[in-house]
Amino acid sequence: MQKNKKKTSKFSMPSWYGIVWLLLGIGGVEGFSIAYSNSTDRSSPQGLQNASLSGNAYIFLDTSSSTDVIKTVEFTLSSTVQGAIESKLESYPPYDFRGGSENEANPWPSSSIALGDMGTMEVNVTFLNATKTTLIANFSTTETEYSGPELKLFVSSNSDRSDSQPLEEAILSGVVYIFLDPATPDVGTVEFTFQDAGIISTESIAPYDLLGGSVSNANPFDTSVTLTPGEPYEIVTEVKFVGEATTSFITEFSIAAAPTWEPTTPGEATPKPTQNLPILLVSSNSDRSDSQPLEEAILSGVVYIFLDPLTPGVGTVEFTFQDAEIMKTESYAPYDLLGGSVSNANPFDTSVTLTPGEPYEIVTEVKFVGGVTTSFITEFSIATAPTWEPTLPGEEKCAPISYLSCDQVRVTGNLTVDFNSDLSNTLQDKNGVGMGFRMVDVAPNAEVSSSYPLSAPGLDQSLLEVDTVTGVLRMLATNGGQFGPNTNNLKNALGAGLNVPGKIVTIETSIEAPKAFGGFSQVGLWFGKSPTDFGRGSSQDNYCRFVVLSPNMDELELVLSCEEEGFEFGKTIKQNLNTFSITESSLLILRMRIDPLLKSVTASYNVDGIEADFVLGSIPGLKDSFFSFDAATIDVKLRTRTFGGIFGTNRFSSIQQEYIFHEFSIREFSLPPAPPSPFIGDFERWSIGTGGFYGPTSMVVGPDQKLYVLFVFGQMKVYELNYEENTVSESDILTIQTTEGGNRLSLGIAIDPHSTPDNVTIWVAHSDGSINNGQENTGKVSMISNYPSLDVMEDVIVGLPRAKANHALNGLLFGPNKELYMTVGGNTGGGAALSFDEGEFGDVPEQPLSAAVLVADVFNPDFDGSDCATPRGEFAAMPMENCTVEIYSTGVRNAFDLAHHFNGLLYTADNGIGVEGQVPQSAFPPCTDAVPENLIASLWPGKRQDFLLQLEKGAYYGHPNPYRNECVYYDGSFQDVSPLPNYKPELLSLGDNLSCKSHFKSNTDL
Repeated sequence: MQKNKKKTSKFSMPSWYGIVWLLLGIGGVEGFSIAYSNSTDRSSPQGLQNASLSGNAYIFLDTSSSTDVIKTVEFTLSSTVQGAIESKLESYPPYDFRGGSENEANPWPSSSIALGDMGTMEVNVTFLNATKTTLIANFSTTETEYSGPELKLFVSSNSDRSDSQPLEEAILSGVVYIFLDPATPDVGTVEFTFQDAGIISTESIAPYDLLGGSVSNANPFDTSVTLTPGEPYEIVTEVKFVGEATTSFITEFSIAAAPTWEPTTPGEATPKPTQNLPILLVSSNSDRSDSQPLEEAILSGVVYIFLDPLTPGVGTVEFTFQDAEIMKTESYAPYDLLGGSVSNANPFDTSVTLTPGEPYEIVTEVKFVGGVTTSFITEFSIATAPTWEPTLPGEEKCAPISYLSCDQVRVTGNLTVDFNSDLSNTLQDKNGVGMGFRMVDVAPNAEVSSSYPLSAPGLDQSLLEVDTVTGVLRMLATNGGQFGPNTNNLKNALGAGLNVPGKIVTIETSIEAPKAFGGFSQVGLWFGKSPTDFGRGSSQDNYCRFVVLSPNMDELELVLSCEEEGFEFGKTIKQNLNTFSITESSLLILRMRIDPLLKSVTASYNVDGIEADFVLGSIPGLKDSFFSFDAATIDVKLRTRTFGGIFGTNRFSSIQQEYIFHEFSIREFSLPPAPPSPFIGDFERWSIGTGGFYGPTSMVVGPDQKLYVLFVFGQMKVYELNYEENTVSESDILTIQTTEGGNRLSLGIAIDPHSTPDNVTIWVAHSDGSINNGQENTGKVSMISNYPSLDVMEDVIVGLPRAKANHALNGLLFGPNKELYMTVGGNTGGGAALSFDEGEFGDVPEQPLSAAVLVADVFNPDFDGSDCATPRGEFAAMPMENCTVEIYSTGVRNAFDLAHHFNGLLYTADNGIGVEGQVPQSAFPPCTDAVPENLIASLWPGKRQDFLLQLEKGAYYGHPNPYRNECVYYDGSFQDVSPLPNYKPELLSLGDNLSCKSHFKSNTDL
């Protein structure tokens, strides 16, 4: 079977028909000629004989009579200089020199024949009756004239080409980046000639840079190396376009004149920068982009400080910053406070040695080429410490990701936003219309905008408009992006908190097909996680994106990719979208499936309602933190560290996109059912509101049959349940907060064993109120009395351990002998503290009473719990002088609750390592050395499941505590040693990251 055969007709011809074509024709004979067109559809044909061609030509056999008599047409191209060049045999009409289809011919580039050479096209026609004729056409070529818009070179002081301006008549100094206007269409190659700097370079791939580069960064041109200050220069640029057009243009510029500052006495600094003195700049990006003057700036976090790159004629720069013990001399541009490379400065972490709220100064001495020297002082200060501590409901918005309260950010259940109405309690557009989104993704150190709480960092409402009439959201894009560790300036990454890991979640949006403007402009979905414990937003460095992307003009493709800490994770998946018939009215549906079980994200799509969705692909192996597995690292008010939504950006395109969204939705799907439980029992569900209090942590039923519920920040509710009428009455007890003067991390509650239905006394366990920056030795056990108001609190045990993380004094339980049992979490993740204060647990070591189950005979007249604190890094003999609390069991990492069974045994569930933790460097005492940064990876034992423990007095359950000389991690296998003699393994595994918080005992046979 013959494929792609051109359409023909068959009918009988008289035998004399072909004889008239036996004559040799120059250019053509009657009814036939060799023709060319400047258009692929062969329109407006002209004779090839004596023609002068330029650019692409479409050469074909032009016939006025029926072509049915023709059997084959053979084209042969030659030239006077090259001889035979190429040939083509065509068997079906239309007959094209380069082949083609019925509607389009393929192009021939006239540049194949050099200027001044003569081309000859010979066409041999064979007819059905075997007769032949030959046609010949001679022609020449000429250079294609450029008729497009004015061409320009641009110059930028940033390697990413941002904040550029035309090079023509510019005055340059220092390091710059020169390139062809990126909006220039259809460029083939660009040749730069700049003989004064010894530069002759050719660029064949966009972007077209004077000294080359990559898509994201141009290579630098240091004007101070070979050029003379005050002198003019020019660059000759030759551009060859696709289609053979070529043009050249000259760009003139000059170098800034040498400075005329008077030298100062060595060591004597000018008190303040005065007229025309150089200045220091500061940026939050390592590539020095988006910088501002350092003078009087208020800094926080990691910054990059450097001399203004426009300062001309610099030889060397010496920085002196004695408060931070920094003295640095830089001899090459760029001139950075802590050094760096051409593309990236080294970071200066203001949080390490500087005090929040205090002023500082840097003395900078600049030695110019020619011997001139000047010094100047730059003053700045450090921002006061942030106060994003969780507070009572309504007292704080969810900064910096939203001006809503945090409990409004996370979506539970299904959500559909069709932009047909004004949605309350959501982020608003430029007209104050609620868009349906709950948060905007920002960098972690972003400052709250001056219009807060009407806005949020990264939210630019002026670019957003909901059209409730047509039911669309219009988003004007910027050139911001979230690619790599240093960009992170994307605006309007709108979204919501996601309800994982308890559900499989999909996020979906429908978008009008974007314009293919190139420059990596893109629009679509994002899904990400907070990179830090208790964080809000993805920092634009920890996310996956599924987008429609335009890498070049008139090209669209689908892309699924992920980043972690700013670097690509997994394999990027791409598919060209031009295989579909995409029009301006096409509707693209993008969907991301976020699966906590498979720890993967899957992208699927649909174009114009095609019956079945297409699966682009999946990226597996995402870390647990992408799915909010470890509840111990989650902001208690947000209740998630996972977010997702929509975004759009122009990226490198100079044309602003307007992206039009028709719908956004979040869908939840149940996880596969767990294996059936052997437990036989019957429960009746009864949901009770919390009255706006955050985070219930523990509860107990008193002898008055009331339910006492303790909340995470110290509030308590008392519920009176009427089981017959199914009604609830409630009252609030705020005694912990009022007595302590603020929030307390409150995790344990117990009923005093002496309580009666008419007189109930409550015991509570609480510590410093911070979730993620707890103060040491703040754990307390207190007794609350004066029933029923319960407004009197007395501390019974004071000074118990508290980790920097939320490991603290946890559950309380009165035993059969009325002794009080307590669980105290470990100060570390795996037994050893870090040598520096970073991460979830920081540099706080274990203590003699941490990571243990304790017991106290609190009703003994001789009991003393007035001071159980131990200084950091010290051992202690038990019992201590002012603390007669005893250790019952050790090596219990972070048990929350306790249960005494009818069999007389004591049980607890211990929370294994989820994210962070290192074991001691030695498995043998002493093992108190802190872990330096270079050993963190080797001392990480990996995740550990949660386990049910049967507690015995004096037993060790595996979490090391160097200040009890317990150095072996569980059974010793990780350290390749034997377990401790009193090591007792777990009773059974409860699974990964369950963080079990309660127990109950049953009379049934399990």
